[in-house]
Amino acid sequence: MDLRLKRFIGDMDKPLLFATIFLFIFGLLNIVTASSSEAVTSAVPLYYYFYRHLAMLAVGLFLTIVVLNIRTKKYKPLALIGYVVVIMLLGYLSLYGTDHRGSRNWIDLGFTQIQPS
Repeated sequence: MDLRLKRFIGDMDKPLLFATIFLFIFGLLNIVTASSSEAVTSAVPLYYYFYRHLAMLAVGLFLTIVVLNIRTKKYKPLALIGYVVVIMLLGYLSLYGTDHRGSRNWIDLGFTQIQPS
């Protein structure tokens, strides 16, 4: 095994990692049970929300690995840019946000919706 990978795994907080994996699995199972009633009453397949959430978890895992491999000293110049982007998204929401199940804090991208608030 590569020395860098060994050090990366050795420095990991193992209880936090296992708790996170457990919560991911628990959340996926809860999504299946919570969406089963909607699958019965509408044309949505039973595992639609399960696979959608699983895909989002995979994207999140990929982005986590990318962020973990970037040195934290490189974040500082991006902090102001990130702050301005978040403020702009919140301003956009107050003017043009779409309503979804009673809350007006969603941005519709066409293929998905995001909730920056």
